[in-house]
Amino acid sequence: MVAWLVSLSFVNKAYTPFPSKPPRRSCPSYKKGGTEELLKSTVHERARQELVTPEALEDLKQTMKMGQIATIGQADEFLREPHGIEYAHRDGVGQLLRGHKIKLKTAPPRHEEADYEEQDAFKKTSRPTSRR
Repeated sequence: MVAWLVSLSFVNKAYTPFPSKPPRRSCPSYKKGGTEELLKSTVHERARQELVTPEALEDLKQTMKMGQIATIGQADEFLREPHGIEYAHRDGVGQLLRGHKIKLKTAPPRHEEADYEEQDAFKKTSRPTSRR
C-alpha cells in the first residue's frame, strides 16, 4: 500500500498541468507592484491601435451624412487626402467603418427599364388585398 501511495504521488507530480514555479515573465510585474500589478490586464497594450483620429472620424461621418461619400474607396481617399491617414488596403477602411457601426448610405437598386409612373398608377387603381 505504501508503494502504491508513493507511486501515485510521483505520477501526480510528473503529469501535473500546472508548473511548480511561477512563470518568469510575471516576476518583474510582481516585484514592481505586487499582486495588483500582476493581476492588471494588459490586453489593451497588445491590441492593434486605430490609425484614424477622432477628429478625422467625425469629419468622415459628417461628409458621409452630406452624401459626398458613397463607397469604401471614396472613404479611403477622403482619409488619405486631407487627413494623411493611409491604410494599406481598402479593407482596412471597411473594417474601421464596421467597427464604428457606420453604414454607407445608398439608394436601393432600381431596374433600368422600370416605368415608375405606371407602377404608381397601378398601385392607386388596384384593389387592396385583405390580410386574413
